Amino acid sequence: MQRLEVVPPSFSYAEAARALATTGILAGHHAVMAENIRGVTMLFMYANAVAVSLLGDRLVAQRLLVAFLSVLAIPLVYALCRRLFGSLGRRRAGTIGVFAALGLATSYWHLHFSRVGTESGLIPTVVLLGLVLFWEGVRGGRILSFVLCGISVGAGIYLDSGLQLLPIVLLLFAFCLRFGVVRSEDGAGLAPVFGGRALIVASAGILAGTVVACAPLAVYFAGQPAEWLRRGSEAFFLRPGVNHGAPLSTLWHSVTGTLLTFGWTGDPAAAANLPGRPALGVVLGALFWVGVVLCIIRPRRAGNAFCLLWLAVMMLPAVLVPDRVPNHASLLAVSPVAYILIAVALESVWQGIRRLDARVGGESRLLALLGVTVVGVLYVATGLATVSDYFGRWAPGEVALAAFDGPDRELAALIARDDPQTIYLLPYDVLWSAQPHVVLEFYHEPGGASAVTVHVNELEVPWQLDQVLAGKSRAKLVEMAVGRAEFLAANADPKHLLRFYLDQHGRLLSTTRYAGGEIFEYELPVDGPAFQLPLQFLGHGVAYDRQLWLQSSALGNASRAQLDESAVLAPGDTAWLILQWDILNPNLDDYVAHLRLLDAAGDIVLQEERLLLDDVHEPSSRWVKRDVAVLDFYLLALPADLPSGTYTLAIGVYSPATGEYLPIQGEGGATFHRMRDLEIATE
Repeated sequence: MQRLEVVPPSFSYAEAARALATTGILAGHHAVMAENIRGVTMLFMYANAVAVSLLGDRLVAQRLLVAFLSVLAIPLVYALCRRLFGSLGRRRAGTIGVFAALGLATSYWHLHFSRVGTESGLIPTVVLLGLVLFWEGVRGGRILSFVLCGISVGAGIYLDSGLQLLPIVLLLFAFCLRFGVVRSEDGAGLAPVFGGRALIVASAGILAGTVVACAPLAVYFAGQPAEWLRRGSEAFFLRPGVNHGAPLSTLWHSVTGTLLTFGWTGDPAAAANLPGRPALGVVLGALFWVGVVLCIIRPRRAGNAFCLLWLAVMMLPAVLVPDRVPNHASLLAVSPVAYILIAVALESVWQGIRRLDARVGGESRLLALLGVTVVGVLYVATGLATVSDYFGRWAPGEVALAAFDGPDRELAALIARDDPQTIYLLPYDVLWSAQPHVVLEFYHEPGGASAVTVHVNELEVPWQLDQVLAGKSRAKLVEMAVGRAEFLAANADPKHLLRFYLDQHGRLLSTTRYAGGEIFEYELPVDGPAFQLPLQFLGHGVAYDRQLWLQSSALGNASRAQLDESAVLAPGDTAWLILQWDILNPNLDDYVAHLRLLDAAGDIVLQEERLLLDDVHEPSSRWVKRDVAVLDFYLLALPADLPSGTYTLAIGVYSPATGEYLPIQGEGGATFHRMRDLEIATE
């Protein structure tokens, strides 16, 4: 639990979002689902509110809560093994429990998630608590144990939608016990305890506890059933956007990739793993598969059957929702059973040594000592490798810093030190519901500049800029290259709309880089800008091969600190240009517009190519006929040594698939339309 404030190296977007939701709870705002985190319940945040109230420091309290509760998984896995394998005798069951606890305690997989301030790190603890209570009911015959098991399972469903499958594991096993598919060697199975009503009693107890725990969640989803259907299903392998037309191939890749993480491949995401590091190394992976085989060989043993059911069912969320393969976070519910199976293999080897001891007589102590030494070396080596990989390789690396949104923390520090009259603008993808940037909000300090999210809806951007920049003399546009997908400039503002309007109505002062992207500083007019589309559009009515229709264009000078629609510029100025497009034929290619500035001799002075995108960033092959034209925005930086004279802007359209330009109807096979002239005048 040491150095939680600096390892992981920054407070990630996911952690900051939960911290802000916790702040809302402490301020009296209560809910079942988090408003600022799609598909996440508030249970973790309520627990975090208690931790923050006791400890004060939001960052440390949040991570310490997860670290403390995740450590409880170690004694819980020992307790579960004592119950799972009780039919083998207390000594053998205890040995399996010790080995499993040592495995979990030295696990990189467990350590990584136990230090992240999100609910994922609690999953092994909650699962193990529910299973210990279930086996208390199985061994002791107490209905209260099944009810408490159901409550624990219900709490787990709040933490991870994949834990909805955990009751299936329990009920399938109860069914197997009830009908003799699995035998309970020590006579403490369900049937002897409850007689013929065993299955009904166990099911009713688990169901009652789960219903009680999940009642608030059920009420919420009853009013919004689409949210329940969407929760965890957006990356389902049958969705065309996930399988790309090959569902069986996608499923096979997911199954094999997930299974291979037990010894061979690893999660590629730095937020969840040292990229590529297997969940289990080669030695532990081999022992895991030996444990699986041993359980398959003796499937009627209660502990063996339960482990196989647990592994098979709880792997399904990772297999069926392959957002990445393998996904160690989606496999957290099976991390305890992985180490239990390793322990089963080691205990079997230990029993083999004991049997060999009995045969060799006087050398028994030496063999026993050798066995203890080998097991000790295995877990010590595993623990040392875990510490080295996590603290020595992962934590200090740039990959970890980026994965935990370190550049956003750097940006937050820049904002905190800036003039309060300056406002930072963050483009936000129109395809997402508008949200503030929670890392910047978490680190925000009174007295510095402020940051505002701009939802890049083309029709509303001028109005939004008017609202947020009223009375401001400086604006800084942040174009992120790393971080959350919805804030990345390539996704949020691929047409550079904000830069266009700020250049058009203000004056660019400087461009600086930080670890996460670029910052463009603009000077705004003293009386404040009035952001708007130009008033002077020149009609063209040009058809490109019955595919695209160039309706009109507007042109002006972006080098002034206000809107300038003049077509007269000086060398070194920046011209702005807006084109209005429509479609003639809905069966289009993904066309690229090719803009050229030509001198009087027809030579190219400068040029720019731009993939044509509509207002929701769809390429032209997905456009549909509608009343609103598609707008295309350009900023053309003129060379400082450009001679005076008249220049012409010409536009062509080509298919990137073939490289062929579309001919213009009525212009004798020409592929570039000369739109309008531009005057360059030196003072």
